[in-house]
Amino acid sequence: MKKQIKRTRMFFEEVEKGISELSAASKWPVNIQHRHYQSIFDINTECNYNQSSTQN
Repeated sequence: MKKQIKRTRMFFEEVEKGISELSAASKWPVNIQHRHYQSIFDINTECNYNQSSTQN
């Protein structure tokens, strides 16, 4: 699971680099969506870690 989390974070970093190459009209909505999905991923990751630590 840790490899998948690391891989996903790598993709988020790549997306951040690509956002700067978008047109001005596209940057704002894409950046908002990027941050939204990243925060969902962060919450899910945190919950899974907390859940697995309470099960052990």
